[in-house]
Amino acid sequence: MPLLTQLIIFIVVVTLIYAISRQLKARFTRQNSGKRIVRLRPDDAQESFYCAVVGESFANDDGQTRQSIIKRHAKAGIHAHLEREPNNRFDSNAIAVYVADNQIGYLKSDVASRHAASIDSGRLALYAVVESVNGGTSDKPSLGVTLEVTIFKVRRQ
Repeated sequence: MPLLTQLIIFIVVVTLIYAISRQLKARFTRQNSGKRIVRLRPDDAQESFYCAVVGESFANDDGQTRQSIIKRHAKAGIHAHLEREPNNRFDSNAIAVYVADNQIGYLKSDVASRHAASIDSGRLALYAVVESVNGGTSDKPSLGVTLEVTIFKVRRQ
């Protein structure tokens, strides 16, 4: 292989590696900015329960429909990221649900209001896994998501 071809391939590979590392760094920084990382242990689990996601028929601010996100990314067994939204204009106890970095809805308001203060104080952490995706049939065309939510007591370090 000629030296010029090898040089071009090398430059392309280095450029791709650099671009990917910048994207990953930006994503990591955006996801973890100002957030505390909590190490969860199985023996710290307090309780688990099933909870339906609400608001899944709306669109996100970026124009993506939550239904399309659910269809593409929500599968039984995958992790769902839960994020408190204390400045939510409709519900100061709101807990948003994300799958594959895209919002698919919220925890039901009664569940969020029960746990918001303990999450904010750092006493509890919630971990969620998609239990099932429902609907998508001719008699029920909208997709819905049920989560298995586990509440963990956070250990002081």
